[in-house]
Amino acid sequence: MVDNVSFKVVLKDQEADNELRRFVMDKDVSTSFPYLQEKLCHVFPQLKQKIFSVTWTDEDGDMVTIATGEELIIALTEMPGPVYKLNIDVKSPKKTDDGRNDSNQDSQIHHGVTCDACRKNTN
Repeated sequence: MVDNVSFKVVLKDQEADNELRRFVMDKDVSTSFPYLQEKLCHVFPQLKQKIFSVTWTDEDGDMVTIATGEELIIALTEMPGPVYKLNIDVKSPKKTDDGRNDSNQDSQIHHGVTCDACRKNTN
């Protein structure tokens, strides 16, 4: 187990209760932020449909955002191990290519017209 890095992660979503999970990552990929993002989407499947940020609490009690591999390395270096605590803050639903929220596409109301987005008559 020494070749693994252990994480304890709290998912904070305004639409649901906080969710706490633990998981391990192979030490060889533990400093890869893209890999961490993929792992988080695997552990919390609802993140695949959301925009989220990853943070950690430093020794001063400040919430520090992780958005790059370098910032992840800093966090892992400065956090006391062997279990690294991260926070996931859900910002909003993912946007579609045309800038709309995925979750709102079917609930749009267009009185007296045929909607170009969903091709439904809204009469």
